[in-house]
Amino acid sequence: MSTIAKIYLSEVKKELGKITDIKRVFLSELKSDIQEYLFANKDADLNALYQEFGTPSTIAQYFYDETDINHLKKKAKKFIILKIIIAIFFMAFIILIVDSIKDLNRRKDFIIVDDNFNLATESEAQSDAF
Repeated sequence: MSTIAKIYLSEVKKELGKITDIKRVFLSELKSDIQEYLFANKDADLNALYQEFGTPSTIAQYFYDETDINHLKKKAKKFIILKIIIAIFFMAFIILIVDSIKDLNRRKDFIIVDDNFNLATESEAQSDAF
């Protein structure tokens, strides 16, 4: 993402206030529109974005007055579901790692090869030592 787009979007975020999932979806759609505009207009600057999309305060006002909240709520729910799925997979991965570590620590039988190339488990080698 270009510096111009980052500056513009950060100004819009300030105007919107606390970022909720619905605002995050709105900003994502705005970001996509800005990137398309900047791709088509390579020489565009910050003033060009103000002219094309409006000032950050205008965008924020549009969000509160005109935005189809139901549309954004549906997209926000998908975003929340995606975050939950990622969290579940992450927790399952952590549990798998912890269980594997515990399993490695529980294993006491190792194969030991002595000087004569005889094989024995660790418990057999300890009993032979006594």
